[in-house]
Amino acid sequence: KAYGTPNIFSYESSCPLARNVALEVTLGTSGVAIDYAKVDYLVSFGRNHMETIAVPQAQGIVAALARGARMVYLDPRRTPTSTAATTWLQPVPGTDLAFVLAMIQVLIADNLYDAAFVDGYTHGFAELSQAVAECTPEWAAAKTGITAGTIRDVARDFGAARPRAVADFGWFSAGYLNEFQLRRAILALNALVGNLEVPGGIFLVK
Repeated sequence: KAYGTPNIFSYESSCPLARNVALEVTLGTSGVAIDYAKVDYLVSFGRNHMETIAVPQAQGIVAALARGARMVYLDPRRTPTSTAATTWLQPVPGTDLAFVLAMIQVLIADNLYDAAFVDGYTHGFAELSQAVAECTPEWAAAKTGITAGTIRDVARDFGAARPRAVADFGWFSAGYLNEFQLRRAILALNALVGNLEVPGGIFLVK
């Protein structure tokens, strides 16, 4: 206002922009919240929950872990969250998308997705299935440095825990060119387990 320009700059372009745009084009809104306290299986991609300004979310995860929930945390770095997680995986930086695509491939190939939810509330399942057909855990292992068996186990455990299974779509998502597609893939992964508007899932908020 002081300079008379309508242009503004905020933290968004260096923090949640890819995530928020992915949410808008995939779900139609960026107003979403994860029911961390009631999650049974949480997969988190580099979001260091235990060193965060989002204290209520961290408290929800702590409560979930205390009652036996499992958290798979992907981060090359050793962080307080890596020590709190039940499983800590260290992918090659920038390869999270390959991990997610392989999870989607396993859920579809092993018929571990929520077919009723997918049929009733999503579009493009056939196209998604075709797109990930060759994104096997073996393919992802060569990119991520995480074994195919581990990727397959995480995907199967994720599918078995539905609908109280959540892949966290994260916040700090401006590090790589594939960030936008990574967040969209994570949202597709969540849709496959039908976790929208259920306890321990993802809720739309205003």
